[in-house]
Amino acid sequence: MLASATFICAGGKVASADTVPPPAPAYLQTTGQDTATPTVSGIVQDPQDRIATGKFFVTDPSGNPVGGTPTAYGDMPSGQRVTYRFPDGALQPGTVYHWSMQACVDNVCSDVTTAQTVRAGNVSVPSAPSEQPTTSKTITGTALASFKGMSSSQSNCSSCGVTAGGDLRVGADITGASAQWTSGLKPDLSAIPAGARIITASLNLSQCRYAIPPPPPGGHAAMRPNGVPVPAYWTGLLDIFPADSDVAAASTGAQLAAAADTDAAASDVGSRQAWDITSVVQSWVIGDTPNDGLVLKAHNPAEPSGAFYCSPTQSESAASITVTYEAPAAPGKPQGLVVTAGDSGLRAHWSVPTDAGDQGGVTGYVVQVVDPSGNTVSTVSTDDDFAVVNGLTNGTAYTVRVAALNADGTGQPAVLVTPSKPVAVAGGAGQYVQAAQQFLDARQGLDEGVYPNAAAAIQASSAGALFGDRLTMEAPQDLAYGADMRSAGEGPKNGVNSLTNTLAVPSADGSAVSVYTTDQLTYSTDIAVTDPPDGSVTCCGRLDNLLFGFSAQGAPKLTGLVDASDAEDQVGSSSDVTAASDTLGDFNDSDGNDPAPLDTSAAQPTPAPSIMRPNIFYPNRRGIQSWAWNNAYHRNFNGYGDDCTDFVSMALHIGGGMKMTSYWKWHAHHTNDHYWAHDWSGSTYSWGGAPHLAQYLANYGSDWVRYYSQANYGNIVFANWRGGPFNRISHTGVIVGVYGTSDFIIAQHSRNVREWFHSWVSYARSHGHEGTFWVASVHSK
Repeated sequence: MLASATFICAGGKVASADTVPPPAPAYLQTTGQDTATPTVSGIVQDPQDRIATGKFFVTDPSGNPVGGTPTAYGDMPSGQRVTYRFPDGALQPGTVYHWSMQACVDNVCSDVTTAQTVRAGNVSVPSAPSEQPTTSKTITGTALASFKGMSSSQSNCSSCGVTAGGDLRVGADITGASAQWTSGLKPDLSAIPAGARIITASLNLSQCRYAIPPPPPGGHAAMRPNGVPVPAYWTGLLDIFPADSDVAAASTGAQLAAAADTDAAASDVGSRQAWDITSVVQSWVIGDTPNDGLVLKAHNPAEPSGAFYCSPTQSESAASITVTYEAPAAPGKPQGLVVTAGDSGLRAHWSVPTDAGDQGGVTGYVVQVVDPSGNTVSTVSTDDDFAVVNGLTNGTAYTVRVAALNADGTGQPAVLVTPSKPVAVAGGAGQYVQAAQQFLDARQGLDEGVYPNAAAAIQASSAGALFGDRLTMEAPQDLAYGADMRSAGEGPKNGVNSLTNTLAVPSADGSAVSVYTTDQLTYSTDIAVTDPPDGSVTCCGRLDNLLFGFSAQGAPKLTGLVDASDAEDQVGSSSDVTAASDTLGDFNDSDGNDPAPLDTSAAQPTPAPSIMRPNIFYPNRRGIQSWAWNNAYHRNFNGYGDDCTDFVSMALHIGGGMKMTSYWKWHAHHTNDHYWAHDWSGSTYSWGGAPHLAQYLANYGSDWVRYYSQANYGNIVFANWRGGPFNRISHTGVIVGVYGTSDFIIAQHSRNVREWFHSWVSYARSHGHEGTFWVASVHSK
């Protein structure tokens, strides 16, 4: 239920005789066609407000199906977007394919949409456009501290201490002793401005000829004690690791070697001149990981040779790190500005700038409305990607300007060339706005048991005639949801819907009226809230951006209701994925050991089995809880749309301090669910897609909670609304409160919500399904 149910990122029974076929999917999008993994999507609706299945049909130029019929499918609540991203290799780059969609509810399906085109590019991930000049800095000399030490299996290793300065050594010593050199480097990054965006970073090393000299003319090569010639240049593999403890604090070679974060390494032949360390320097500069330095080792300890690299203080061929970066600046112009004219107002919507200006990204926007005389008649500040300005004069041409802000200033505004004129709604906008308000109130009344049936709710509403048909069709779901919640002792009560950003917009021919509005719902429950992070006594509510559709000919009627953000936001390359293919192998990273779901039949008797593991770093659960609680009603707009998984990832990273995967070229592996990372230029699929994050946490070794009594604040919850396999997960949220051993409170996006987890279970049940849910107790490498 769009108003009662609050699960928007992704996820039967036999159709009943009164099932009404859903309309065909709308608001179709094709994005990412410059990449090898483009995305297709559309919004599914159902007049009875049930879970709908969006099916994708894709054909090649010869009309042959791609990956089966349908190619992919996914389940979503009515009014939400179903999104499918083609996996690598599914489409031939440059070839034009056709795709269409169909919506189905309980095996009753809509018409198929008109075919759209899609093609794939050659790149694996889109590059982030930039409008800023770059600067390069070389860190060497005393700004690049060097260390080396020998580790040995011998008990009396006299040379196993760490030496600061001098050359860098890796691998076996030329003496052939059973020991290995390890070296460390620690750069001083103070020359890189705070907030700079790291474009590239390389470690530059040269093997020192004086360390292993070439033979003189007519002479013989240097020989080891065992008679094996020493090569002039070592050609083995060099491993370069970010350190997870300070290399400057190591006192022995063994400690220096142990400082290496072995989950991340750049490995290449030791004779090359430069190694890419971009992602490591990025993480240092933005503060995601501390600058503990780099560890250099030979890849193969059994290899009987190694290398001496020139020190950072050499007069020639000195070791160095070269960093190319964009200095912090104000952001670029917002993209895709669209202004919609309504009755006595305008609604502006845009996308994030292609250039956010600094590593911290866009922090907000300023919207100005200018009249024909050049006077600014309204200024609105927002951290969202839309704004509604009311109180304007119908028929007057206004210019709208939108500028983005970050920590470094305000960027140049985006301006529409053609001014927009507010236009009156025939018969007045009031009846449509009133109908939207009363419809939401009526649904809440059904949830709370205030009304025994739809007829009573309609009779109590002065605008009931406008929405009566829709409410009557979906009332069984509303009533079932409310009854199930009350039976659990968690029934909502005293709910209040407060509407803002409201604008009624007539269609060009006057046959329809759309009402945009933001609905802030607050309600209490039958269980006292005793432990919220902010001390609130009201745990629950949500913030929805809604788009109502009304017919305006004859007797006006409510004809549709969708999530306005889903309808307007452009699907990004890393945003939530809610559909999958049974044949194209969307999730190839699973080890086949999918975690067991939460047992929703009953709470586990106390004491519950312990799930904590020793000697593993767990993110700060209180920090995860507080961040998710405090930001549940805020967009935290990252360029993905209002995405459930992006919200959870930010709670884990920003709130809990969970480290991103430090991988040297994660952009090239962004589809691999063994990696989890985000920066100004993009992110892994696991950062923004619910099934990918779930698979990442499964790959990561997280503990999966089996019973309610094992759950704790800061845990992550996943849902498959219809019930079924792990790879059909379609939504995620954060546990922000645990009350007793039988339930907990969830904070979540896409619809911005705080509510009891039992709402998830009740939603699935009231819509005829036994949903499947998983709870992950996250730990970090």
